[in-house]
Amino acid sequence: MYNWNKLVKEYTNNDIIDNINNNNNFNIVNDYIQLNEQEIAIYNPSKKDVKLKYKNVYCVNCGEKGHVVKDCVNPITSFGIIAFKVINGPHDEIDDTNDSLKNILNKSETHEKQYPYVKFLMIQRKDTMGFTDFVRGKYPDEPNELQEVLPIFINEMTQQEKNDLLTKSFDEIWNTLWVNHESKCFKNEYEAAYKKFNKLDIPKLIQEFGHSTDFSYQEFGFPKGRRNMRETNIGCAEREFYEETGYDKSCYDFIKNYPIIHEEFLGTNGIEYRHIYYLVKMKSGIHPPKIDYKNKIQTGEVQNIGWLSYDECMYLIRPYDTAKKSVIQKVHNDIVAMNNNYICSNFYYTSKRSFQRQSPFKTYKPFYKSFQPKSI
Repeated sequence: MYNWNKLVKEYTNNDIIDNINNNNNFNIVNDYIQLNEQEIAIYNPSKKDVKLKYKNVYCVNCGEKGHVVKDCVNPITSFGIIAFKVINGPHDEIDDTNDSLKNILNKSETHEKQYPYVKFLMIQRKDTMGFTDFVRGKYPDEPNELQEVLPIFINEMTQQEKNDLLTKSFDEIWNTLWVNHESKCFKNEYEAAYKKFNKLDIPKLIQEFGHSTDFSYQEFGFPKGRRNMRETNIGCAEREFYEETGYDKSCYDFIKNYPIIHEEFLGTNGIEYRHIYYLVKMKSGIHPPKIDYKNKIQTGEVQNIGWLSYDECMYLIRPYDTAKKSVIQKVHNDIVAMNNNYICSNFYYTSKRSFQRQSPFKTYKPFYKSFQPKSI
């Protein structure tokens, strides 16, 4: 008999709980996942005689039914938007690059712009991926793997981030990493991250591996993010683009019939990632981008934003980020080939059909709304 008081704060139908506990076909603690207020997913790979009501479950990662995210065989998937505009002459030029970006670009050796040319909207991360994963403890515990991953994380960091690791306490770093202190990650990951952080000999790591690279700024990329429950691919891309740039769907048009853009790579943590982008053309007369420092959603992930030429984008994307360089090179060539003849639409249309995977996951809809495993 499992202690449901630890999992369910309030429930009214003990018959349901007794029925589940007495079944013994699955582990209550490990094999339940909450989908919404009225549905939970049951993992039962070998038993098929559970006398409960079932439905297919939904994977937040790939969007298909039949399995949940922890059993998804697809790469970790994010959805975003690549926005561009064409500068046809001096009359199209506006000051849409802030001083911080200009200071970074002053060191570049980009070619002199010739009209017409393409600009892309890019965002700069608040913290490098290496610094974020290092602080969150997103690395293996196995010693040999640890010795391979940690140097990569450190090499991705800026000099300031390395100095922060040496001079600041974990709590100071953690509080700065998460702008929104009400987020689940801020609360739920703290203890495990704190323990892993304090096991490391950080001065030794920085001394040994911290001099291989000398990045002065965080990575640049395109707005993107993970899907919410029951959110469509395009809905996720539009939401993430709005949250990170401040531009809603009234500011741009989709390029009709342009294929979905895929960026796939193996992360430094050994995990496969897939970024899916939609190509949009910004409408004329749209205000320059800016960071809204009152917006915690934006400032929690983005520290800078601006319109950049193709050469400037290639300069700012880090040398090891070859997948992103390939994506922007392909997209830029396609835009140039369109020769200012764009077929635009205010919505994205795709005829791709979805498919279902076979999986031991099923959904049980309880008879009472109060029956909710809230801690799962």
